[in-house]
Amino acid sequence: MVSRSVTVFEEKSTVIDHQEFTENQFILILEAPKSSETALPGEFAFVDCGENILLRRPLSYLRANKKRKTVEFLYKIIGPGLEALSKLEPGDEVNLMGPIGRGFNFEKTNQIPVLIGGGVGIPPVLFLAEYLKNLNKEYAP
Repeated sequence: MVSRSVTVFEEKSTVIDHQEFTENQFILILEAPKSSETALPGEFAFVDCGENILLRRPLSYLRANKKRKTVEFLYKIIGPGLEALSKLEPGDEVNLMGPIGRGFNFEKTNQIPVLIGGGVGIPPVLFLAEYLKNLNKEYAP
C-alpha cells in the first residue's frame, strides 16, 4: 500500500463534463484539485446531489488526473439522489468530500494482477488497472 497521511478534503468542485450512456449510466467529471491530487484506486468520495437531497452519495473514484485536476465517477441512477445528480450540467458546482476509505494494496508490483469487477465494482478496478499500468511505465527499464 502506498503510505501517505490520511486527509479527507471537502471542496467545491465544478462539473467539467457529464456523459450519459445506456440504461441510466453516467460518467461525471469534476474539477477537484485537492481530491485529484490524493485519490487512490479503491477509495471513494461523498458527492452532494443537490440542495433538495439531504445525504451525499458515496461514489468510487473512476479516475483521478493530477495534471488536469479532475476526478471522474461512474454511476447508475438508483433512487432520487442519483437522479438529481444526473441533472448536473457543465459549469454547475457540487460539493465533494474525499478521498475516503482504504485503497487497494499493490505493494508487490512484480506480480501479475488479476482484476475482476462488476456493477459498482467496475470504477475502482478500472482506476487500479490504469494506475498499475502507469506505475509499471514509471519503473520500466
